[in-house]
Amino acid sequence: MQRIEALGGITKALVQGDVARVLTETRAARDKAVRTRRQPIVGVSEFPHLTEAPVQREAHAIAPVQGEGVVAPPRPLRFSEAFESLRDASDRHHAAHGARPRAFMANLGTVAEHTARSTWISNVLAVGGIEADEHRGFPDAAAGAELFAKAGTSLAVISGPDALYPEQVPALVAALKAKGARTVAVAGRPGEHEAAFRAAGVDMFLYAGADLFQLLKTLHQQLGVA
Repeated sequence: MQRIEALGGITKALVQGDVARVLTETRAARDKAVRTRRQPIVGVSEFPHLTEAPVQREAHAIAPVQGEGVVAPPRPLRFSEAFESLRDASDRHHAAHGARPRAFMANLGTVAEHTARSTWISNVLAVGGIEADEHRGFPDAAAGAELFAKAGTSLAVISGPDALYPEQVPALVAALKAKGARTVAVAGRPGEHEAAFRAAGVDMFLYAGADLFQLLKTLHQQLGVA
């Protein structure tokens, strides 16, 4: 308020762009918080309902504002827009192909060992409209790769307890890629194993605090979702 007054009032603050600058900075900070899920949106970035019907509404046209010294009004913004664009793309893919983009869930260890993380990953994928093809474990990398080959997707996500990753991830990635996996992601932060995992063929890591929108957008591109 004091800064606006110092500039000579709200009209001058608008004309000089001070209000627009503050709005842009605030939106950028909030958008980052939403994309990393530090600011969750229930039903959009947390606990999404993959099969819900999209909202149908008429677009509201904004009349152009012209004239000397007249400032165009700020564009209305929903913080969920980024994730909504991914769900819209998934809906279009479903309409065109009869199925949503899918990910093969290569779950390691026992059900008790991988359920918490695989459930989290399934919800993460659903934020982008990607359906998770769950498999409750397999005896070895070759068996997992055979299941992947029948899944009809090019994306595999390895999920399980961190303790199993160093030993099992490299062999499983190699087996999945040999069966046609274009993208292999690993659930969780790689830590000190990142270089070794990437050398083995891991393409990305999905974990809390990452830019989820950008990761999901990349997965859409690799899955052929326009």
